[in-house]
Amino acid sequence: MGILSFMHPWLLAVLVFIAVPIIIHFLNRLRFKRVRWAAMEFLLDSQRRNKRRLWWEQLLLLLLRCAVVVAIVIIVAHPMMSSQWGRLFGGTSKQNYLLLLDDSYSMNQSVSSRTSFDTAKDFISRFMEHQAATASGNSVTILRTSKPSAPILPRTRIDGSSVKQWNTIKHSEQPTFLAHSPLETLVDDTSSPLPPISKGDHVFLLSDFQRKDWQQSDSVERWIRSTGVSMELIDCGQDTPSNLAVTAVEPTTSAVATNAPLTIRFRIQNDSDVAGSKVVVVPRVDGVNGTATILESIPANEAATGTFDVLFSTSGIHEIEVRIEEDALPADNVRYLSIDVPESNPVLLIDGSDGRRDSYFLALALAPGGAAETGLQPEVRSPDQIRPTDFARFRTVFLLDVPKLEENVVAALRQYIERGGGLAIFTGPHVDMDWYNKTLFSNDLSLLPASLAPIKRINSNVTSDQPDLTPDDHPIFQSFKGERSSFLDTIAIDTWTGIDESKLRKNAKVIARHRDQSPLLVENSLGRGRVVIVLTTAGDEWTSWPQNPSYVVTSLFLNEYLLQPISPEPPSLVGRTWNLEWDVADYRPSANLTSPAVSPDSPVVDKLESRVNEKHCQLAIGPIERPGVYRLDRTRTDGTADSIARAFNVDPREGDLRKPESDRWSMELGSSVRYSRAESFVASDREASSGINTGLVMVLAGLLLSEQILAYRLGFHR
Repeated sequence: MGILSFMHPWLLAVLVFIAVPIIIHFLNRLRFKRVRWAAMEFLLDSQRRNKRRLWWEQLLLLLLRCAVVVAIVIIVAHPMMSSQWGRLFGGTSKQNYLLLLDDSYSMNQSVSSRTSFDTAKDFISRFMEHQAATASGNSVTILRTSKPSAPILPRTRIDGSSVKQWNTIKHSEQPTFLAHSPLETLVDDTSSPLPPISKGDHVFLLSDFQRKDWQQSDSVERWIRSTGVSMELIDCGQDTPSNLAVTAVEPTTSAVATNAPLTIRFRIQNDSDVAGSKVVVVPRVDGVNGTATILESIPANEAATGTFDVLFSTSGIHEIEVRIEEDALPADNVRYLSIDVPESNPVLLIDGSDGRRDSYFLALALAPGGAAETGLQPEVRSPDQIRPTDFARFRTVFLLDVPKLEENVVAALRQYIERGGGLAIFTGPHVDMDWYNKTLFSNDLSLLPASLAPIKRINSNVTSDQPDLTPDDHPIFQSFKGERSSFLDTIAIDTWTGIDESKLRKNAKVIARHRDQSPLLVENSLGRGRVVIVLTTAGDEWTSWPQNPSYVVTSLFLNEYLLQPISPEPPSLVGRTWNLEWDVADYRPSANLTSPAVSPDSPVVDKLESRVNEKHCQLAIGPIERPGVYRLDRTRTDGTADSIARAFNVDPREGDLRKPESDRWSMELGSSVRYSRAESFVASDREASSGINTGLVMVLAGLLLSEQILAYRLGFHR
């Protein structure tokens, strides 16, 4: 580009109208008729003496009128001038461009081997090459949305050297596995602040503009008003985005153990307006492919689930991954799961019944033996054998007709529940109700959902068609959903402990009742743990339930329900930090971290040192940048080894590539924001020359004022 160019050069054709004031001028000269008059001879003599001055004044008036026409046409044509000449007309001497490149993993969507991220990088190349050709002296800053505080290219003058520098850098730039909204990068200046932005700077946001990010744009509008910048929204995404993603992989039970069958559930999301068909799902366990599952159909914008079974013959950490066939967005086609499989799951049964009869039935239900492997290992103790430190070994605890416990044991049990443990209480004839109500239902940290009431017995003279046990819709009774189960109908409950429903705690809930509507099972929560009280015996002293087939099923589901904490840990997503803490007395400070390898033959192992305080070692790993299973190997103080693992996955929400339903959202951001597709955007200097038209308007105003003054001076109506 030379010194001067125009945004709308075709409008220069209107300059032919410069002839209008010339024609009008000569027409005005011809409208007078010459009449000889003797008295005029004196005036003519005076005119001859002033003729040259009048001729120049008339020529100046004509030129002013022609200049007005030229100025109007040039203003409409929107001139663009290099900075040196633009200053003469009020143009900005230099401009700073801030190019914000969205590098979330959705930008890796590809069509014909070309990704949205490639489109964005090519746009930057074209933009810089055009700016360099203008020799305008403008500068550019290129940032990633994931790390705006670490520019790809810091503020640099746009010329041939910087264009070459960018073309070298861009080949190494790739999308991350992160999921983040470009809005957060613009408005959140706390964690990763943007470089200083001045009023008049021009921001280019290169993104795929997902609907989930841009439905609410109020914060961006406020940011634009506060900074005074103008913004270009450059859409680098695909016209018809669609995607299949693995959004969940989880075990169906928490009672995982060696040689116990385990069912894994997976979920496939179809973020598309077209139904998916014949979706092949391939599980992989410890690096070995399993039998593929075929989902016949996944409706548009919906999800489908499936399962597969695994059997672990050895204890320790096992890795599971679920894959689908490659599609346009590969990052969410795989999801990882790590499971620490123990030899068995110990269950503590504290039995206060005569001859430990209650624990006999419950232990048999939890671990039947033979082919029915449950992975549970019941351990029976009497109340006087329990110590405060015993609960750490067990994931669930059952109190079976226990009269009372030591005060320090109750404190330890309460702490165990608060940290996520599960407790089931079966009543019986030996239960000391006064002690239960005073100790276990004494304050806000109560283990009981309500205070106990006197024992109830069924009236043998009253007959009823209703079953003795009527459950609600609850996970413990999920096997009996739908029609009334014949097994439950045959249960006889002759005696049970009453409960004062008027004193139910706020978060307590009755989940099963007797036929006289008295509560039989009530659940409560404390901290992250669960408590379920069964108001009859676990043995057959008060009920025939232990001799009913439904007893085994309900006992297993009860144990499974207690294993699940109230507030489970949030999912481990890429971009978050893995925080660990362990006792100095148990483990050494150093540890080895094995990270997912780019290729299977090149594992990445790093030696890490934790931060040691008085009693604990604290280690923060991350933020995690790649999905996969991360394994930390620690050494105990006695020299033995120990390993823990965690699977980190991409945020599935980023896989929803659907765009806003209309472009109205971009219009709502104000007149200083413009939306363009990357392919249709034509790079130009219109932003840099925005001040030139302001100067020309002032020139036009001066021309009009001068023309009016001179016309009045030369007019006949003075």
